[in-house]
Amino acid sequence: MALATAYDITQDERYRKLASVCFTWFLGNNSLGMPLYDHKNGGCYDGLHPDRINLNQGAESLISYLLARLALSKILV
Repeated sequence: MALATAYDITQDERYRKLASVCFTWFLGNNSLGMPLYDHKNGGCYDGLHPDRINLNQGAESLISYLLARLALSKILV
């Protein structure tokens, strides 16, 4: 969200690109190569352990995902 705001203010493409890369962490661009967002049930796992995903799907994780997705949707056309 910070990078999306930085892009919105400056229109510097570096911020837009970095925001997009950071968002992909939810989609599997993380140290385990596993998505945290579950497109089948619309939930989001709570985070990563060194060797696996934390299988809890709390509201905080889903809210973080949705806010990041909303922020990114505003700057990607």
